[in-house]
Formats: sequence, C-alpha cells, structure tokens
Amino acid sequence: MSSFSNTSRLLNCLVAFATKTPDFPCPLYDKGFQLETIEPVILLPDGHAAKPDIQFRRNENQLLFFECKDGACERDQLERYKQLSIDDLKRGRVTSLPGSSLNLFDLSYFGTKGKEDKLMYSVVNMGNPFPLVILDEHEVFWHASSGQFKDPLLTAIFGKIEFERPVPLSFIPFCASDDDDTIIICLLQHFMSRFEYSFTLDELLNDLFPQVVNYYSVKGKDEMKGRIGRILKTIMMHDEFSSALSYDNNTQRYTFRTMAPVAYRRKCQKFIEDCSKKAKETLYIRLEDFDET
Repeated sequence: MSSFSNTSRLLNCLVAFATKTPDFPCPLYDKGFQLETIEPVILLPDGHAAKPDIQFRRNENQLLFFECKDGACERDQLERYKQLSIDDLKRGRVTSLPGSSLNLFDLSYFGTKGKEDKLMYSVVNMGNPFPLVILDEHEVFWHASSGQFKDPLLTAIFGKIEFERPVPLSFIPFCASDDDDTIIICLLQHFMSRFEYSFTLDELLNDLFPQVVNYYSVKGKDEMKGRIGRILKTIMMHDEFSSALSYDNNTQRYTFRTMAPVAYRRKCQKFIEDCSKKAKETLYIRLEDFDET
C-alpha cells in the first residue's frame, strides 16, 4: 500500500515544479518562482484567517498561492479566499518580499482528475472565481471553464504541463490532514530501517521532511508535530508495536528500539497489508453506493 495521499501528491507536484528535479518538469523554477512557505496563515480584517497550502514568490513583487483539494471546495474557506487582498498580505507580513513592492498575487485550486467534477461544482454553484488546475496521470492542466489567472505567464505555464515519469514524492511524505493509517504507515516504514533511534518531535520532523521542513510556517510545523505526537501515542498503545517505542517525559524524547528487527519488520508489513485491504474494502463499499442496479 502506498502511504502517499492524493493531497500529498498534489503538494509534492507543486514543490517539484519549483525545484530543479531530474527527469521532471520545473516550469515554476524556470520562470523564477521560488517556494516560500508551506501552510501560510494570512489574517483577514474580520479576524478569520486564510490558510492556503503553499506559497511561492517571484521577483520582488509577486506571490502565488495554491489550495490543494482532493474533493469539493469548502464554502467558508472559499469565501475567505474571495476576501483576500494585497493589503491583507502586506499587513500580515506573510512574505519576505518588501511590502512596498508587492503588487500582484494569484490563488488557484489544485485538484486531482478523479475529483475534477467536485471542484467544478464550486465554479458552477458556489461562484468560485479562481483558476482550477488539475493533476492527471501524465499531465497538469488549467481547466478552461474555471477562472483566469491574473498573470498571463501563469496561464501559459499551466495551460498544459506534460511528464512521463511519476510525480516525485520525496519532498512531503504526508500532510497533517491525512488519515491515521497513512501517517502510521509512513512512521513504521521510517522505523523499519533502524535498530535503535532516539528523537524529539522536531528531530523526527527534520528526518521525515529534510528538503522542505524549513519552509513550513510556525503554525504549520506546530500542527504537524501535534499530529505526529498523537499518532506516536496510538502506535505505543498498539499491542504489536508498544514494546519497541517509548517516551521519556523528562527529556521529551522518544526511543525506538527493537531486539528482533526481522520480526518487527514482519509485523509492520502485516499492518501495512491490513491497511491496504481495509482501504480496498472501503472503496468497494463506496462504489456499491453508486451501483444503479
């Protein structure tokens, strides 16, 4: 079972577009866009916050935001994005760009081909004015029935991006919003390659996200550590894995140690296979709901 969710695939794809990556297109990088923040938080005048998934900067005057959505848009979130203005970005100091020079930003939804119709529903029925960019198996494209980018350069970039190799998945192994099984599988796979491993949550985050950890906002990093901490507690309560993982309240360090690495890897593999089976059964049940016979 792959431990990567569709949301993490979307994020990895965008990071790859802005990174010089072998055998994968990097059109954002080529046009001068740089990754600036993952999970930025932008305060709005009404006290609420807009929280896109990822932020890029270009030159000294331009920002680009994406909301990665493997499914339908949320109305409240969409309304917050509609309110977002240049003044909000300057006041919130969400960028290293000089406030006096910032004069252009775009925000786009980025979704999967399998959930394209759910995203388009927001355009037709919720007044979504933003561009929709879709990830298919071997291409990314701007949905022509959705909103326009303000910057014509972005329209040219995302008109169609083709690639033969799969999206690189090494940047972001999981998201804080992923389900428990996805994160547990990633952590077990991380532990499986080690006999003994002592770490804090910050150190684990650095090990799991070495290429992008410094791009996470403070709030984004705290949310990720909180989620990982809860998942580690779940692992420690699991009969199969509790003996290998412990936590010291005084030092706030976790220790993973196994005296039988082969047996442990076998247990981990069985858990991963069980998760895969459960995911397939859940998908089958959902498909039955649409069976017209």
